[in-house]
Amino acid sequence: LQGVFDAVPSILVLFDENKKIRRINTTGKEIIGLNEKEIVGRKIGEVLQCTKHRQSKRGCGVGSICRRCVINESINRALKAGEKVLGAEESITRDISPSNPSYFRINAVPFNLDNKKWAVVSLEDITDRKNAELEAIRLNDSIARANIELKESLEKLARSQSQLIESQKLEQIGLLASGLAHNLKTPLGGIKGYAQLLSLDHKDSHELKMILEEVDVMEGIIENLMIKSRKDHATKEESININDLIQIELKFLNSNMFYKHKVKKNIELDEDLPQIFGKYTHFSQILMNIIGNALDAMYESDERILTIKTRHDEKNIYIEVSDTGCGIPEDIKEDIFKPFFTTKPSPKEVHEDEPFGTGLGLSSANYFIHQYGGSISIDSKIAKGTTVTIKLPYSKDLHSGKVRKILIVDDLSSMVDILIQVCQDMGLEAYGATTGEEAIKLYKKIQPDVVVSDLCIPGISGPQLIKEIRTMNQSQPVIYVTGYYDNPDYQSWLSKEMRRPSINAVLKKPFPLEYFKNVVQRMFTCE
Repeated sequence: LQGVFDAVPSILVLFDENKKIRRINTTGKEIIGLNEKEIVGRKIGEVLQCTKHRQSKRGCGVGSICRRCVINESINRALKAGEKVLGAEESITRDISPSNPSYFRINAVPFNLDNKKWAVVSLEDITDRKNAELEAIRLNDSIARANIELKESLEKLARSQSQLIESQKLEQIGLLASGLAHNLKTPLGGIKGYAQLLSLDHKDSHELKMILEEVDVMEGIIENLMIKSRKDHATKEESININDLIQIELKFLNSNMFYKHKVKKNIELDEDLPQIFGKYTHFSQILMNIIGNALDAMYESDERILTIKTRHDEKNIYIEVSDTGCGIPEDIKEDIFKPFFTTKPSPKEVHEDEPFGTGLGLSSANYFIHQYGGSISIDSKIAKGTTVTIKLPYSKDLHSGKVRKILIVDDLSSMVDILIQVCQDMGLEAYGATTGEEAIKLYKKIQPDVVVSDLCIPGISGPQLIKEIRTMNQSQPVIYVTGYYDNPDYQSWLSKEMRRPSINAVLKKPFPLEYFKNVVQRMFTCE
């Protein structure tokens, strides 16, 4: 019988009615790593423990936590209730190796011998199978996350492609417009010159006055056309007066007969509206897309009123574009910002001056607005009209002549150089350091308005650096940069930091430079 007992490849243990071990097979002794004398007479918790024992302050087998232990429960059911236990599972560790738990399937069979209760308990090692199951779960989670990321990437790619198409179209139109403007300017100058000469001899001529007035209008249109088609507008970031931009866009719309003759205009612009920093073409495209949609919505309306307002508060500027058009149905409000979604017919399906759509207008406007840290909201009622509100953050000091300082800390000198160049292009006075010690010296010397710091830097670590800076300026605004955002230690530290009253942001590497610029601008905006 002992030979059969020892031949079983699982742990076999014989327990008496006091739950003490009376016999254990060879496999059990090998797995536990103790000889028979060291095992017999002891309770199971003295040689094997489930992972719950770490939560018991008084040790294995003692305390409320142990009532949930599958090992204890199986032995108790067999000895006290006389029940068979088959297929229970528990994570078990030995006291000498608590960091390497194994998984076991537990079977307990009770029997009576010499008027005493006994139980034979087998523990089959299923660690490999369990680890495979856990790995499969982790793999499924990873696949699910990868699918989500892939979906987001595909959506982003679709947006980028649509933006690229639009940008390429705009660039070609800009080149054409620029050439057209230059070609018109010379003969128009000749017409104006001859008209002025004729007016010297015919000062009271009403016709000549009308010609000169129309020439002035044409010159204004050409000038605006040349401004919009300037190549540096597509690449250069600059301070932009939204009010001026609105006026320019509206002048261009005068060539649209529907807008010029059939739409009532109500323009209310905030005279003290702060300027914002960005690319002219981006904001031009945003405004033209939003205003264009408003005009299209009023195509079949009896009352056609276009209202454009600007205003600002301490942190943001607001642009409101309202129409008295058809309104947006509730069931499609969530879809209107998706690329290629449109309720209008395609260009091939329209007749004469009927509105048409590509599904890229609101999508591209929404994309650019979010690139600048802004937001867009829509309030619409069927057959009443729609109001689109654009909110954009601005900085009081970033481009007002007051030079702001920023300190960049990263262990990669190439990253420091790149971010310094980006900040300098934004009009900031930028400094860089590649170690914590160097950063401390620079900080004391320049007293930066904002600190951008990687959390993993040589010497003084990122968290230690920020702690040191906090002793000098408790409310120092900081942008944290890390490639280890999922690290539990960093997450715990960051969650505490983000609860501070000072302004903080977290950037997860790798990040787009456009996003970095938006975060930096928002930091100065919120000061």
